[in-house]
Formats: sequence, C-alpha cells, structure tokens
Amino acid sequence: MLNALKTDLSSWLHISKDALHVHLGLAILLVAILVLRRRGGSWTPWLVLLGFELVNEALDLQHGFHGSWVWALAASAKDIVNTMFWPTLVIPALRSGVLVWPSPKWTPTDAPQPSDAMQGEYRP
Repeated sequence: MLNALKTDLSSWLHISKDALHVHLGLAILLVAILVLRRRGGSWTPWLVLLGFELVNEALDLQHGFHGSWVWALAASAKDIVNTMFWPTLVIPALRSGVLVWPSPKWTPTDAPQPSDAMQGEYRP
C-alpha cells in the first residue's frame, strides 16, 4: 500500500522516486520543526525525519523485497542518503547562522520597514 502511494505520488508530480525522497525529506523536516516548535538548528526534527525514513525503508524491505539482499540494502541506503542529505546540511547551517530561521518570538511587525531604511532611521 505504501509503495503504491509513493508510486502514484511520484507519477502525479512527474518526478522520480529519488526526487520524491529529496522533496519529502525537506518537507517532513520543515513540518517537524514547526510542529515541535523547535528552533531551526535543533537536531530533534532531524531525528524525527531519520525515524520516518528508517521506518519507510524497513517497510520497503519487508513488502517490496525482490531479488538479492545486497541490491535491496543498496537501494535502501541510496534512499536514506537521498532523504537525509539536504537536511543534514541545513541543520548545521542553521546552527552556525549561515541560514536564519525566525525565532518563535519574531513577528512581521519586528521587521524593518522600507521607509525606515530610506530615511536613515533604521539601524540594525
């Protein structure tokens, strides 16, 4: 059932299953950050994503196994790398400040207004 859903979603979006892993990995990471209300650099959402991916691959191995274990494990390893690659780079970038995630206390009214910068009143 899960494999059929992934195949249908891949077909509907006109992307490969490998690309689906990349996109869903980032989407699950962002949802986990928002649902857990963690700052962007927290490793907890990354661990949630890893848990989802390991369960997904275990189900794939259990239900979709055809052929040798070597090929099945290689395919699972590729899927794990595709899913975890960008989130694994994003979390340290958020932690180091290279990427910025708004704090939970940030509101759009805190943002500088364009008129402030034009009048020379805005000082970061």
